Amino acid sequence: MNERRIGVLGGSFDPVHEAHLELARRGRDQLDLDDIWLLPAGIPPHKDVAALTAVEHRLAMLRLAMDDEPRMSVCTFEIDRPGVHYSWQTLTELRRLHPQARFFFLMGEDSLLALGSWSHPADLVRLAVPVVCPRPGFGGPRPARVYGVAIHWLSGEELDLSSSALRERLGRGERPEGMDPAVLAYIDEHGLYRGDNGS
Repeated sequence: MNERRIGVLGGSFDPVHEAHLELARRGRDQLDLDDIWLLPAGIPPHKDVAALTAVEHRLAMLRLAMDDEPRMSVCTFEIDRPGVHYSWQTLTELRRLHPQARFFFLMGEDSLLALGSWSHPADLVRLAVPVVCPRPGFGGPRPARVYGVAIHWLSGEELDLSSSALRERLGRGERPEGMDPAVLAYIDEHGLYRGDNGS
């Protein structure tokens, strides 16, 4: 059986935006991946859960944003299971369930620099090839390896969008660029990010 090449992009996606999708597209196209799984977190270990938008909304927005994206799909592995899930645990289980697959873990440069604060980071990069997209504001030479494992740097413009900044703008009633119109319509319909609903 041929080896399947699967990219995994995790996050809270609160809300999903163009930089998430562009990271997934670059990974898919530059590494010739068979599929990209966008993996929304149910209870992210590094986030304030009380401030997190309800998972059903985050999941719905994610599906709207990637409706027309080939070889990309939503993986509900973490939100289907109770409790906090760490990336290395999720990848361990995904590899057990898909032994014929080779996994690639997609992240932004900010996540790479924070990797030392994650749970079992050395195990994580041995379970899945680290694939990193440059982001602005991180000066200095970019490392070739992390925990002894070669990093694959994606080419293209640095991506300069963050969900936290978009939430602030949405809370002020703005309609920021870098978001799918269908996602903006969903946000309006459900009154998300207005500053009075804890999201």
